[in-house]
Amino acid sequence: MIDYIEANCIVPPLNSHPEHDEESGTWDVYFEEREGANPYELETELICIALDTMEEAQDLIRKSVDLYYKETQNEENVQEDQALV
Repeated sequence: MIDYIEANCIVPPLNSHPEHDEESGTWDVYFEEREGANPYELETELICIALDTMEEAQDLIRKSVDLYYKETQNEENVQEDQALV
């Protein structure tokens, strides 16, 4: 799941806590679609990842936030390397 998010979504998720959908009984985590992930060049959309348990949703949020910090750190390292050149 995190591979899909890394390829198609902007991290971190839009909600810091999973939202329970009473109708479907799922725990939902929302992301904004990454630009360029859409092959038809449509407007970016909201992506809802529906999970069966709150624990799964919380784990997905934690992994997404970790991914965000990892991406941010990588960007900072690249900028530092370019400044040294």
